[in-house]
Amino acid sequence: MIVCSCNVITSANIQLTIERLVAENPGALITPGMVYHGMGHVPNCRGCMPHFVAMVYEILQKMQQDGRYLPPPRSPRPGGKDCEMLKSGLNDNEPQNKQNQNETQ
Repeated sequence: MIVCSCNVITSANIQLTIERLVAENPGALITPGMVYHGMGHVPNCRGCMPHFVAMVYEILQKMQQDGRYLPPPRSPRPGGKDCEMLKSGLNDNEPQNKQNQNETQ
């Protein structure tokens, strides 16, 4: 089935590219952008993107269920120590950003 008519990308092309990327980069986070670029293309009109993205995640989920893809662990964990440190660091910078914005106006 043709998924992207601009670049003539089929569902089989997507499947093969994902399988190749997983084989080349075990444990890597495979994203729709990696898949698109892995086929040697860039999105043109972007009309295919909602279906393309859904298809990529569907294929990755099936591969994960079959034990052929193990995505990397998430980090930082929501509510974890790293997440709290990021939040506190961002909050410290907010007043400075607002002050800098007021000075430039």
